[in-house]
Amino acid sequence: MKIVIPTYGRPEGKLDVLENGWIPESFYKRVYVCIRRDVSEMERYKNITVDYPGVNLVLIDVPKDSGIPEKRDAICRHWMFENQKIWMMDDDIKIVPCHITDEKDYVIKEKELSEESFYDLINYSIGLLNDMPFGVIATATFVKGKDIFPIGLNRWGAFSSFINLEKLYLSLKKLDLHDANLKEYYSLSHKLGIVPKDLNKLQNKLFGIECNFEELNGIDFKKGCYVGQENTARIKLKNKLSKRLFPINVINGKLYEGESIYNNEIEIGKVLIDNDYPFALIKFLDKNFNEKVDFKTKEASISIRKPDWIN
Repeated sequence: MKIVIPTYGRPEGKLDVLENGWIPESFYKRVYVCIRRDVSEMERYKNITVDYPGVNLVLIDVPKDSGIPEKRDAICRHWMFENQKIWMMDDDIKIVPCHITDEKDYVIKEKELSEESFYDLINYSIGLLNDMPFGVIATATFVKGKDIFPIGLNRWGAFSSFINLEKLYLSLKKLDLHDANLKEYYSLSHKLGIVPKDLNKLQNKLFGIECNFEELNGIDFKKGCYVGQENTARIKLKNKLSKRLFPINVINGKLYEGESIYNNEIEIGKVLIDNDYPFALIKFLDKNFNEKVDFKTKEASISIRKPDWIN
């Protein structure tokens, strides 16, 4: 098992995941800090192997404007990790021992993870990877009997994923599936109507039901107390859903985030994501909305397609 840590722009190359001490120094030779092949980044992290003796610094080749998904994808394809079991994690997480109570709440057992518990976790995770159909686990906690073994992440939203790359690729081959590159994945995701990039641009601009979460089984109408729950329930109960998030395709011209979309000078939507895989919030019940016609923005002609899986 190797620990792989993609990182970018950390002041003086200091990584919380190494600074807080839960990874024992005896494991440092199997720790790989991955940065983009860039002069400024190489200068920033030049002391990483001195500050943390034994830790490896790996250069990955990704475009300058790449986000973390591109970096993780490049890491999984890197020759150094070929056919390896890796634990990929954010550069600022901390692992803490915890257990589950009878009320199914997580309770911290200790402030620090001992070296013995660390190696127990490594060995346990290797066993899990061998049992998983595709050899991939992405989770914050690990169940072992009645306990959460033996850890939890120090914050919500942290990324931690165990990957058996050898088993993953063998499974893909056995099922006659091919390993898609990231651009192909983004393109297919957009075609299916699933936002692949810049999800932050949707924040506070629409409800989950308008993002088609209901069709994706992402909304529980029996559950209360979540952000937007009352409005979501009202939209559903009164059949007031009139706008949906749809993928759009640029025929010519340029899109801009926030601009309106028109059909014969009648506004039928607004651009919310203007990258290479654009999306817009569309008044899909409006009589002026017709998938068969082209629409206009200030500088672009576009087409809008409702995904087949949406009624």
